[in-house]
Amino acid sequence: MARNIAAIIALVLIVAGGIGLEMYSTHTLGELETRLDKIESNGVFSLEKTEETMAWWKKKTKVLEMFVLHEPLHEIDLALAEIKGAILYEPQDAGIALTKAKTAKEILLERHKLSISNVF
Repeated sequence: MARNIAAIIALVLIVAGGIGLEMYSTHTLGELETRLDKIESNGVFSLEKTEETMAWWKKKTKVLEMFVLHEPLHEIDLALAEIKGAILYEPQDAGIALTKAKTAKEILLERHKLSISNVF
């Protein structure tokens, strides 16, 4: 009987942890989308908003790296750095870099969202 209770408790903790991770990652990636949208306003790219987003993302990746594959997180890091470099040196390429960051975010969200297709 005690083994069954321990197994049920372990199962509940695993499911709760999965749901918590899903909520955290969905919220974080939603916030990233909002921040990416604020980088460009009327065709003008903001270096300040880009640097704020990079600092914020660095903090968030410390938690996400424990549970999510590192490669997609680093793709977003690189895309953010590319946005900053484009704003500083090649402003005409900033839109392409912003699109890369949004695409990397969408791929990460799709890979890690809780759905039947990702389970089986």
